[in-house]
Amino acid sequence: MLGAGAAGRERIVRIADIHVDEELYPRHKMNWMTVYRYAEAMKAGAVFPPIVVGTVEEDEQGRLWLVDGLHRLEAYKKLGESHVKAIMKRYKRFGELFADAVKLNMVHGLPLSAQDIVRCIDKLKEFGYTREEISELMKIPVDDIVRLEPRIVVTPTGEKRYLKSIQYRIAQRVGLGKALAIKDDKLHVRTVRQLLDQLIAILEAGALPNDRDIMGLCRRLYELLGEVVEA
Repeated sequence: MLGAGAAGRERIVRIADIHVDEELYPRHKMNWMTVYRYAEAMKAGAVFPPIVVGTVEEDEQGRLWLVDGLHRLEAYKKLGESHVKAIMKRYKRFGELFADAVKLNMVHGLPLSAQDIVRCIDKLKEFGYTREEISELMKIPVDDIVRLEPRIVVTPTGEKRYLKSIQYRIAQRVGLGKALAIKDDKLHVRTVRQLLDQLIAILEAGALPNDRDIMGLCRRLYELLGEVVEA
């Protein structure tokens, strides 16, 4: 079950033809800072490996799916490119494509977050992979997979959620309901120090989006920081 698809061949593909589906991609969210850094490096002449795309035999529409290289793809889009160099692969099943995507994303590029890893474990189980096969694929001990599985939860409405570390700790202390009430898209760091370090890095890179909502949040932050520093 661990087949990685037919050996790929390199070719130039049209970006508009590449289908990105978050249900079939290991990374739940895109890191726009990584996209920014990649785009700047590309402008400076850096050469990046080809992205990986593939077709699936059981896909009746014959779409071209992204397998590896989301941040590189978005960086090319940011630079206005219309075509990209890609390795083309063929898969028999969607589960095979997803497994290959997980394998490739585990070994290079931006490391998968713990939440992404939990989600990948769950998706691979849905595609019929055993713990032992997932362990081999993701290079994670089976004991760690068992330890992470409780972070896969189903809400009262039937929605499946993958808890971040801090949410899981909150759930253990005060209950799952309160943990689920926290919007996990705001929990990108574990400490205030990490939060401030991330903000400083964004500002120093000049990568802060210049839109009205962001500027409004910046003004509010400036006011609150002023009160804290003066106190």
